[in-house]
Amino acid sequence: MHLRSLLVLAPLILLACNGDDGDDANATAVADESGASADDEVADDDDDGGDASASTDPGDEGDEDDGSSGPIDDAEDGEASDESSTDDGSTDDGPETGADQLPPTGGAALLPWLEAETYAGWAAESAPHVSAGPHGAGVRTFFNTALADAAAEGMDAYPVGAATVKQLLDAQGDRSGWAVMVKLELGQGGEGWYWYEILGASVYADRTGEALCTGCHAVGIDWVRTAWPLQ
Repeated sequence: MHLRSLLVLAPLILLACNGDDGDDANATAVADESGASADDEVADDDDDGGDASASTDPGDEGDEDDGSSGPIDDAEDGEASDESSTDDGSTDDGPETGADQLPPTGGAALLPWLEAETYAGWAAESAPHVSAGPHGAGVRTFFNTALADAAAEGMDAYPVGAATVKQLLDAQGDRSGWAVMVKLELGQGGEGWYWYEILGASVYADRTGEALCTGCHAVGIDWVRTAWPLQ
């Protein structure tokens, strides 16, 4: 080739070579950028995936709730139940029953109890009537809850704590004394009852198994002669 021709072609060859290098560089840069973008997207996806897993995993949340809230709820329910039981057990407004209505035994304590008419809320005969025994002109009988419940059930032996108070009236209808029975022991017949009777200033009975009383009351149901239901 002639020297002149080489000199004319040299710039063209250089331009061609430079153009190829530029395209390769551009292609490499594009590829690098694409790779970086892909890596960034993968990283972003990994981050998003991690966040989504942390925020939407029901198993973790369920375990945490079950472990922390279950026993607390049970404890709170138990405390509420205990408080309810305590309130029910300590209520003082209900009616007295059974042993709460038990009269004291022994005249020294019993007479003031009778004079205060502590028995007034017991089941009672509607009005005085002529006494069937030697208890003055008229009587009116009261049963405590233990005795009334047992009599209503038709029991032929009354429970310990059964008690009856009989108001004794004179011919003018004024109260002149009381006769009292309190069941203290089972299976002892008349000996299992405490007996008390006062008429005016005279005390005729103040002991268990008083023969003056048991002989007359032996015809009754467990020594109680007053029939149920009370008239």
